[in-house]
Amino acid sequence: MEIAHLTLSELDVDALKADLDARLDTYLGRSAKASDIDTLRLSKSLSCTDLSDAQAFKDLAQDFETASADLKFSYPSHGDVHIRVSTVSGSVWVMGMVPEDVIDYVFAAVGRVKKLP
Repeated sequence: MEIAHLTLSELDVDALKADLDARLDTYLGRSAKASDIDTLRLSKSLSCTDLSDAQAFKDLAQDFETASADLKFSYPSHGDVHIRVSTVSGSVWVMGMVPEDVIDYVFAAVGRVKKLP
């Protein structure tokens, strides 16, 4: 049986964020054009609910492509869940200890986003 490598694009990250009703907590971007800055890491302040809604984030990240995004969402019976999604390696990490049903929920969302059978 052949196992295909999963890729995740910037659009997939956005779709996963929407599917999970998540908030962007931390962003790691790579320069999309020639620049003195190759990598940009931004995290939300305590006063910000979702980094992707902040105009300052949009202004700073406009010339960068998503390398990874830390998303947070609320899961019934568990509370806040923190995941890291990488477009570089096509990986999704659950950050912290969670019950197996949370992991199943996250990977079901990835399956819906990627339109897997």
